[in-house]
Amino acid sequence: MNKYQAVIIGFGKAGKTLAVTLAKAGWRVALIEQSNAMYGGTCINIGCIPTKTLVHDAQQHTDFVRAIQRKNEVVNFYVIRIFIILRICPIST
Repeated sequence: MNKYQAVIIGFGKAGKTLAVTLAKAGWRVALIEQSNAMYGGTCINIGCIPTKTLVHDAQQHTDFVRAIQRKNEVVNFYVIRIFIILRICPIST
């Protein structure tokens, strides 16, 4: 088992800076990042650069619109089938 004196979560600017500082001071450091795509952190990938922020937001909006459309397709599928079943097998009161 590896032993570390510091475990840093996040490979953004702060995480990298802290890791280098501690490593230069002789510490054994582990860096953990959730996503391979986030090398460099939020700022450089989707945050601080305006065009990247706009692209990210547009993608989120597109994903949301697709999810709502898909939800409507699924609901309509089941609503139609329920009506068909009720026509074929009416409930008597």
